[in-house]
This record gives sequence, C-alpha cells and structure tokens, in this order.
Amino acid sequence: MNHFHRITTILGIVTLLNAGAVAVQAQPQPIQIVQKNNAEEIFREGLKKIEQGNFQGAINDFTEVLKINPNISDAYYFRGLARDLLEDNEEAIKDYSEAIRLDPKNTYAYNNRGTVYAELKDYEKAIEDYDRALDKDSENANAYYNRALAHTALGKPEKALADFQKAAELYKKQGQTADYEDAMNRIKELNPEQ
Repeated sequence: MNHFHRITTILGIVTLLNAGAVAVQAQPQPIQIVQKNNAEEIFREGLKKIEQGNFQGAINDFTEVLKINPNISDAYYFRGLARDLLEDNEEAIKDYSEAIRLDPKNTYAYNNRGTVYAELKDYEKAIEDYDRALDKDSENANAYYNRALAHTALGKPEKALADFQKAAELYKKQGQTADYEDAMNRIKELNPEQ
C-alpha cells in the first residue's frame, strides 16, 4: 500500500489577520464574550482541532476565518488539509488550489494537492505538483518521496529510484529516521541488489 506523505505539521504560522472587535454584553457584571469573531483566535482553534483529529470542526473554523477575511492562504491550506484527511478530495483540491493562488510559494499546498491527485490515480497531475513544490524548495523530502511513489505507479522505476534516493538523503539529513528507513526500504524493493 502506498503511503503518501502529507505535510501535517502545524508550523507555528504567524499570520496577521484582520478582524473586528469582540462583542461584549454591556452590563455592570464582568465582561462576557458573546460572539467569537477574532479571525486569529478562530484560526488557532482550527489548528488545535486538526491536532486533535476533529477535522470537521477545523473545517468549520477555517470557513469562519475565510468569512472574515477571504484572502488568508493558510486558512485555505489548513481547511484543505482537514478535508483531505476526511477524504473529501474534490473540496481539498479546491482549497489547496486557492491557497496556491493566494501564495504561489506554498510548497506544502503543492505537495498535498499532489497526494490527492495521486490518491485519485491522476499520477501525471500529482507529478506536476511535486515538480512545482521541488522547484520552490529542493529540500522538500516529502515531495521527492511522493513523486517516487507516483513514478512507481506509472511503471517508471528508474525515476522512482532516483527520487527515493534523494528523499532518503534528505530525511537522513533532517533527522527523520522513520521516513529515512521507509525510503531505504522502498529503494531495496526497487533495486534488490543494493
């Protein structure tokens, strides 16, 4: 079974989000929040929900953020990730695409959109996205690994082998031992003499 690598790490993103003031009750008792409309706060809640595995809740939060400010690339990216993890492939592709439109340097969105295309068995589109991710970040080990899986599925073992080797090299350099070992196992499968 092919296991594509998604970028799921919450990156500690600091995004300036424009938001309105918090509505409060005007009574002589302590101030109470009656409406949560601070985009930054809602965004952080969405990230927490992804970490907790509450993907539908995260989708709802990022949708709320986008109602406040529809130009936040990271909100589209993380909503796409939540949809991706729920296997809502078409909506995930739309969100990743919008994240890329707003931030063409977002290599994570290219990588993850590529994984969705690969899961849909559209390996050519997947490879195009992995290529774009690697054009922008040649140290993206997951993009090499995923492109290798796509090449394998297309019956191109030489290209797959080269990408698995590069992924293994980068995983080792980045201290990602489990991913390094996985890539090395893939290399052995493709080239048993090594």
